[in-house]
Amino acid sequence: MFKHTLRLFWVVLLIGIPVSAAAQPPTVYGLFFFAYRCPHCQYLIREHLPLWEQEFGEQFQLVMVDIDGDSGLDLFRAASETPGIAFEAFGVPLMIIGDRVLLGHLDIAEEAPPIIRAGLAGSGIDLPPIPGLEAYLSRVGMRSPHRESSPSAGRDPVAKAAAIGVLGDLGISLLLGLSPSLRRRLSPREGLVWVAALISALSALIVTLTLLAPSIGGRLVLIGGVLLSLLTVIMGLRQRWQLARMGAIPAGWLNLLIPITAVAGLLVAGHLTAAELNATGTYCGLLGDCEVVQQSAYARLFGVIPIGALGVVGYGAIIVAAMVARRSTGHVAEWAYRALWFMITLGMIFSTYLTFLEPFVIDAVCAWCLISALIMLLLWWLLRLEALPLKSQQQSSEALAH
Repeated sequence: MFKHTLRLFWVVLLIGIPVSAAAQPPTVYGLFFFAYRCPHCQYLIREHLPLWEQEFGEQFQLVMVDIDGDSGLDLFRAASETPGIAFEAFGVPLMIIGDRVLLGHLDIAEEAPPIIRAGLAGSGIDLPPIPGLEAYLSRVGMRSPHRESSPSAGRDPVAKAAAIGVLGDLGISLLLGLSPSLRRRLSPREGLVWVAALISALSALIVTLTLLAPSIGGRLVLIGGVLLSLLTVIMGLRQRWQLARMGAIPAGWLNLLIPITAVAGLLVAGHLTAAELNATGTYCGLLGDCEVVQQSAYARLFGVIPIGALGVVGYGAIIVAAMVARRSTGHVAEWAYRALWFMITLGMIFSTYLTFLEPFVIDAVCAWCLISALIMLLLWWLLRLEALPLKSQQQSSEALAH
């Protein structure tokens, strides 16, 4: 009896697998061409796309293409020349669902939902056969503009764990640096500052190494520049620790660890800004899904200013303030040092907020963003290292030696 029951179970299972696969709900795919500077495009993105997402869920997959970038503009031109897709006029916002072309926010808002419903009532609607579409999606890493419909969003536990770890480091470091009681109790332990700075630099270096791959192409120089800056800082930390143990005062490039670190941050922020403005996509390496983060509502401040551009301005200002504080005297050096403290503290708070958004709100992680957060964390500890009195450093090194 048991054998017959077991056989019946396997028969039902084997029959049920293809039946359940065939019973998968239909999906409608679409292309949405837009420009960030287009108010009608932003109106659709803000007011209508969330409503469609609530109504259709994962059954409606929309690929958003920014025509401000060269690759997006090339795809827009290729779509206009594709047989079976009739362009009555050129402009944005423009949505293609199957062979239907909807131009203008009014037509899209009114006509797209019935087309989607009709497609879902049938067998679904595939992406239009536009030449270069698959290559475009592969090149920029695009899969979907919505985190819920992205097949990789939320399914990278390593990236999510890394982001949560970085978030914890940022939060603890902020508490140690901003809480007067904790600062009084822990800041005299200069060994903590040295170790924290070294761990921050090594963590940023490791995450940067995950970006190395045979397909990085022109990004090799960029990644190499970040790696070189971080390696220089790690070597500088080691030499400064040795000098501190001997009671010697660092000189030369050993006093430039903050601006060297900020240069690495400037390279990362510059890359993110260029990718956002040109819509060229961001390669994420082994960690996370940068495209999902880049296409989220949090990629631009107030929907206008790319977050990377804020990083470019911030890191640039940190470099200037650090050099002025180092080369000036009197009130100029004092105010430059205060400005440096203020900017790095503000950068730490902002980095903590952005890092929190990735695993808990956007549900996707950007490796470049993690590197920037770790670089800001490194700057936070380097600044405290600069503030340590040499006498206190000597006492700490003697205590550690015993």
